[in-house]
Amino acid sequence: MCRMSRNELFNPFMFRKFTFLASLSLVSFLGMAQEQKPTIVYIFDPICGWCYSFNPVIDKLHVKFKHNVDLVVVSGGMIIDKKARPIADMSEFILAGYEDMQNLTGVKFGTPYIQMVEEGKELLDSEKPALATTAFQTLHPHKVLEFVQKLQESHFLYGKSLNNDSTYSHLAKHFGINPAEFLQTMNSDSIKTATRSDFKKVEDAGINGFPTLLIKIGGQVQAITRGYEKYEKLEKKIEKLLSQ
Repeated sequence: MCRMSRNELFNPFMFRKFTFLASLSLVSFLGMAQEQKPTIVYIFDPICGWCYSFNPVIDKLHVKFKHNVDLVVVSGGMIIDKKARPIADMSEFILAGYEDMQNLTGVKFGTPYIQMVEEGKELLDSEKPALATTAFQTLHPHKVLEFVQKLQESHFLYGKSLNNDSTYSHLAKHFGINPAEFLQTMNSDSIKTATRSDFKKVEDAGINGFPTLLIKIGGQVQAITRGYEKYEKLEKKIEKLLSQ
């Protein structure tokens, strides 16, 4: 695994390069059983700006290949435990980089989010939105990508805190789920265990940059992208892999 500087490690906007451990670790991460259909695993982090910008790309890929390829969404645990910190620690990097990201990807960061960054009070912590993602995927696995996109829009576009229960209550209502029941599911021991297990699998596989796309065809696992990449290039990569 590549060593990263302190700024790279905690900057959710950093286009981070990384290496994988032995391919056997990746096969273990996705399971050894051969599925009927190939599987794309989208490894993201809810508070990663590049993942937010990647939403239109992964959405188009899902629409293009959903009849031939299954999709699994996994939270990577980018900033958790002792790494959690006020957004003020990263405000300089975020404010310096978000316009370039907008120009590259076409995805906009909302004024309320920029104001949140400037105020510096929000806590950067990946765990709670990851719990929400795991909980939703348990309830509605075929809509999890839509949930992830709405979750990140609430933060990066509308400036909602991902540490507040009200954010998740609103999302639950949007998807027709009882808010109190969803919060209870989020905070259940089973969801916490499953989410921490995902974090550990991502770490053990040597994946420390987001977004990451893997594809499993039979027992073989390959990386499709290690960071943000445009749709057209990824489409060609996946088509080539599926044709082999």
